[in-house]
Amino acid sequence: MGFFYNQSREQAAKRKTAGVSKHVPIELMNKMGCKACPLDKAELKNPKAQPEGVARPLFYILGGNTNAGMGGQASDLIRSQFDSTVWRKDVRVSNTVRCYVGPDRKPSMPEIECCRGYGVQDIEDSKPLVVVGAGNEALLWATNISGGSNTWRGRLIATKIGDHRCWYLPILDPELVINKKGKYGKSEHEKIFEHDLQEMFRTLPENPPHIHEAPYDHGIEIITGQQGAVDFAALEDSLNRYLKEPKVGLDLETTGLRPYGTGATIHMAAIGTFNHTTAFSLNHPEGWSDLYKRKVGYLLGEFLLQSGRKIAHNLSFEMEWLSFYYGERLLRMTEWEDTFAMAHTLNETPGTNNLDALCREHFGFFLKAQSPIDLKHKLITDYPITVALRYNGLDTKWTHLLESTLRPKIESNKKYMAEYERKVRLAPTLVLTQLKGVPVDDTYALDMKQTLDKEIQSIAGKITRCPEVIAYTKKFGLFEPTAPEQVLKLMRDICKRPEIKKEGGGETTDEGALSNITADEVPSASLILEHRATSKLTSTYLDPLVSRKLIGADGCLHTSYSSMIAVTGRLASSDPNLQNFPKRKRREVRGVIAAPA
Repeated sequence: MGFFYNQSREQAAKRKTAGVSKHVPIELMNKMGCKACPLDKAELKNPKAQPEGVARPLFYILGGNTNAGMGGQASDLIRSQFDSTVWRKDVRVSNTVRCYVGPDRKPSMPEIECCRGYGVQDIEDSKPLVVVGAGNEALLWATNISGGSNTWRGRLIATKIGDHRCWYLPILDPELVINKKGKYGKSEHEKIFEHDLQEMFRTLPENPPHIHEAPYDHGIEIITGQQGAVDFAALEDSLNRYLKEPKVGLDLETTGLRPYGTGATIHMAAIGTFNHTTAFSLNHPEGWSDLYKRKVGYLLGEFLLQSGRKIAHNLSFEMEWLSFYYGERLLRMTEWEDTFAMAHTLNETPGTNNLDALCREHFGFFLKAQSPIDLKHKLITDYPITVALRYNGLDTKWTHLLESTLRPKIESNKKYMAEYERKVRLAPTLVLTQLKGVPVDDTYALDMKQTLDKEIQSIAGKITRCPEVIAYTKKFGLFEPTAPEQVLKLMRDICKRPEIKKEGGGETTDEGALSNITADEVPSASLILEHRATSKLTSTYLDPLVSRKLIGADGCLHTSYSSMIAVTGRLASSDPNLQNFPKRKRREVRGVIAAPA
């Protein structure tokens, strides 16, 4: 068979596509297989396409779905990247579903789950070293990663499919690559597709990955502080033991992301190695008494100065908090490692270098799924102290192992090593700059906000008096210049402006489109842009200052700098973005930054 099973559109039109009832559990779909699958109940029975290729492959090509029209081309595209001998002797080909799903859609979740057992069994029997997955459906099927193949493409992911351990390599959907084929040379998609497969051959591991399985918290010691002297003695013993280690993992759990706000504190810390980690309370309300809190804080400070290298994931976070409480000398008088910087040096793709994603990639499991804690919606102190400390310890334990996993990859390339060391050396400087902050003129900020608010009201009044806006109001009701959908309706339905049409389809009322509409023909266009610009000045630079949302207890703004956000590698500033304060037009906004006393 080809990479995909082919069937005519006329036959596909006869198919019933009724889905499986939503209440059917996934486990039952897996067990029932074809009996529960809507594809099996179609008027025209589908042949169950079987895998093809060698019985014991080195490479297992997994397609996302069967698809008419692109079947032969998709197969040819992947096959073109393999040596003919390798394809003949070392490749096996299959799909996440065995039946044709139609020409214009992807397989549904019930269809995939009903067919899962057949695919898992074939991989268990054939035992490939690498499963090469084409597209998003295959990635989700094999790894439970929902980030998409475009995000994860080219990364060997440690995976267990059924009882078989293997590497999973996501590649772009071949249909996407074919659709994006260049007219005058290879497109970016074609080059990426070829690169990922050729890189796989170059870096092919000799053995299957080691998949880590529960218990994931083995070796984590929890010290709450509730037993006073007993817990303090246990903490001293643990920290003395870690002084002998050349490297230890370190993770903090805090109130908020920055240490400048009222009530900001470090609630707990975890220090240790992969084999043994100690998670202990610092200022958690369920932990130590006030007397022991001071002693524990002093003990931690001494340990940080005397111990070997500390490994953190996103080093600047730990550095900022620790230097805020223990002084700036801590940043320069001891050594640090950063697993986020390591991962970013190897692959800069956003969304793939957080600790949870990296544990899935290298160790075969999602770290955050091993704890009930959800810090997006709750505070760490909303959970029982033992649960919170376990969460803290898990981060340290697996950060330590991640460092030893990534280091050989970094050290294998001099350019990687130089770039990684640059990032680590830069971290203390950026943190010290953040700690310094910039003073704010509160009176000027309030006066400036009041001035701009009056301007915004005046511009809004001019907009309401424009003839086209009056027509809009009569037909649709009140017009709000800050609502993009209303601006689009004004320009499209009332003004009939062609400038809002985007190349390739779609509509927009962004600055580029509205600035091309002359004020003589549509007076509101330029006024809407002026209203947007003035409103943005207020919301971005003045509202956070007047509300003191971004002002620390010292009266200063403490921006957050990063060298690992901007694609160009330059510094990025956030909360607030000090680099984007107006320099020419409306530069008077810069007056909110006061000269130091």
